[in-house]
Amino acid sequence: MLLAVELWQSLRHLPVDGLGTVTASFGIASWRRGESADALLLRADSGVYAAK
Repeated sequence: MLLAVELWQSLRHLPVDGLGTVTASFGIASWRRGESADALLLRADSGVYAAK
């Protein structure tokens, strides 16, 4: 989560040539014992939509 916050803060303060300000949304999920990769990615994807 700390890495996602750090990346988000960096992006929102540095304009990109020809584009201006760039935004980003991150979904974060921790792997749960016995969970499939698909289930983990689904939870992370849900986090992206919640962040938007």
